[in-house]
Amino acid sequence: MRKVRAQVIVLVHGEQNQMNELKRALVRTIGSDNPAQAGYGANILTPDLCSNIQLTIPRRKSARILGTLAEQPLQAGKPLSDAVLVSRNFTTRLLNPADLPAYTQLRAGGVSEKVHFPFHQSLGTLRAFLEELFEGEIEELAGREAAFPALPSLHMNDGNKGAGGTGAGRKRALGKEEGEGEGAEGGAGALRING
Repeated sequence: MRKVRAQVIVLVHGEQNQMNELKRALVRTIGSDNPAQAGYGANILTPDLCSNIQLTIPRRKSARILGTLAEQPLQAGKPLSDAVLVSRNFTTRLLNPADLPAYTQLRAGGVSEKVHFPFHQSLGTLRAFLEELFEGEIEELAGREAAFPALPSLHMNDGNKGAGGTGAGRKRALGKEEGEGEGAEGGAGALRING
């Protein structure tokens, strides 16, 4: 048992007093059943017959670093933010997403999303709702949607073929037309919340 260094020893199929005596002898010989004490600290159990026991067996996890990621030295405490963990057939690999086709049959992909919320009221009504909801300054952005690609935009629908169609509805969804004043009634645009 010393050579194997078993972490858990379960004594079964014996008379209770004999099993307890054997447990005490094992504790004296190979160490304590308390891992904090001397010896290598085997956990020695003597359960009653037909009783359940639960064992927690730690599993060592490791991963091989391959490709361009392996060329860079690892730094302690610095996370690998540009790595992909690939697990297959009980082997785990850590790769740069660009190296996926070279080491696996996978390809890196991406998902982009744009959410549109239809709002059939005036921009002033939306501004009032947003001012109640958020603290900070709310400003109206004029110009085309492409001028502010990173900002969420508000698409107004006046019923003329909708925001995605052609005609007045489409023009209002993209922003104010040239020649329209800043205070044009019903003009559409985007709202940005500052603060």
